[in-house]
Amino acid sequence: MFVKGKAEIGEKAPTWTCEAVVDEEPVDISSSDYKDKWLILFFYPRDFSLVCSPEIIAFSKAAKSFREINCEVVAASCNSQFDHLVWMKKPKKEGALGKVDIPIIADGNQDLSTAFGVLKKGEDIPYRSLFIIDNNDVIRHITINDLPGGRSIDEVKRLVKAFQNDRPIC
Repeated sequence: MFVKGKAEIGEKAPTWTCEAVVDEEPVDISSSDYKDKWLILFFYPRDFSLVCSPEIIAFSKAAKSFREINCEVVAASCNSQFDHLVWMKKPKKEGALGKVDIPIIADGNQDLSTAFGVLKKGEDIPYRSLFIIDNNDVIRHITINDLPGGRSIDEVKRLVKAFQNDRPIC
C-alpha cells in the first residue's frame, strides 16, 4: 500500500509495505516497522554498480551507530529480492555486498520510488536519493543526486543529530 505523490520536507512521509532482504532472507517490511524511530531511507540506482556497493557497505557498517541515536537505515532499489540476494552472496572482491546490517527493499514495481518522487523517467531506476524521516513520520531532509554522486555517512549522521536536537545545522 502506498500513498502516491512526491515527498516533501515538512510533510508526512508516504506509507509503504515492500518486499525486502533482511539478514539474507526475503521478508516484507513497512514504514510502520519504524514507528517512533528516525529513519534514513536511501535509494540507489541498481545492484552490482561500482558506486552502490561501497556506499551500502558503508551505511551497513554505520548502522549500529545510527541505532544508538534511535535511527534505522533502509536501502532501496528497483532490483528484485533475488538480485539483492545474489549480490549479497557473491564475494566482495567481485564487487558484491556480502552480509549487510540494513534491510534492502526490492522496489521492482517502482511504487516506492514513485511515491517518493525519485524514479528516473525512461530508465526505471531511482535517482541516488536520501530521506531523513523523523520519529513522527515527517520528512526532515531530502537529497536527490544524479546517478554518479555518492553520499557521506558522517554528513548524514550530523544532519540526523541536528534535526533530533532541533538546532541549526550550519
